[in-house]
Amino acid sequence: MKKLLIILGFLIPFSFASNAQVIVQIKPMVPKVVVVKPARPGPKFVWVEGGWRWDRAIRQYVWVEGHWVKMRMRREWVEGHWIEAPGGWKWIPGHWKRR
Repeated sequence: MKKLLIILGFLIPFSFASNAQVIVQIKPMVPKVVVVKPARPGPKFVWVEGGWRWDRAIRQYVWVEGHWVKMRMRREWVEGHWIEAPGGWKWIPGHWKRR
């Protein structure tokens, strides 16, 4: 799955799937390497990695910086990720999963 994230793509228009989710026909770009993270604000925070997000208005990927979020009880953070879908690529947003 992570190998899919390192493939560079070409600019091609995007389309909407029948369930109103955006399917991007451009492969996600290589993630940036974050050398320095800001200091952890406290022991109950988890780092959410930055990543490329599709901006519908400008029809291209934009980089969203990583950031700290407060942990939730009995939950673990699942990073957002791109998956290959019929017609292109679909973003699965980061979310909290019950442990």
